[in-house]
Amino acid sequence: MDKFVEILIQPKWFADDIPSSPKKASATLTISGNVSKEETVTIGSEVYEFVESASQEPTTNIEVVLGDTEVAKDVAAEKLKAAINEISQIVTAEKIEVDDDVAVVVSYKKVGTEGNEIDIDTDCTNASWDDSAENLSGGKYGTPCPITGLGIRVQDDSTPPNDIYYICTKAGGAETVEWKKVQLLDVNDED
Repeated sequence: MDKFVEILIQPKWFADDIPSSPKKASATLTISGNVSKEETVTIGSEVYEFVESASQEPTTNIEVVLGDTEVAKDVAAEKLKAAINEISQIVTAEKIEVDDDVAVVVSYKKVGTEGNEIDIDTDCTNASWDDSAENLSGGKYGTPCPITGLGIRVQDDSTPPNDIYYICTKAGGAETVEWKKVQLLDVNDED
């Protein structure tokens, strides 16, 4: 692995104040207690319904089989995550720990702003979307960059101003580019 990388500092060629990497729209469903049958989680047109056992008849909702009338939060989160990742056409899911609770983070399958329009809801007594969100959010396109190693210098508002650099670490278009933020400090400021 190279220890040194050449960076070419360029004037800003884009309209935004700083460059950004693309990001998928997402939301977090925090589960703080047991989940019961017949409770639902809605993501766009997909309605996930917690059920005790799989139905023999076709249903309009996507069944999340609990195996009981009520299950602990970690079991419910794992089963919801599995159902979403197996069936969803629009999002993926990841189970995470949040303090004493568990959560399912759902992310739109593509980067960009399109995912920000996906409605979300739940009627679970012991679950809620982050900040009472009604849609996935945070999805954005990145600032395209033609060459890996291009950098932009930005000064922040501190006194004296800090030099902050944004380095294109992977050249690409609005959906594939990657940027990293680097701040240079005076050698005398190091601990």
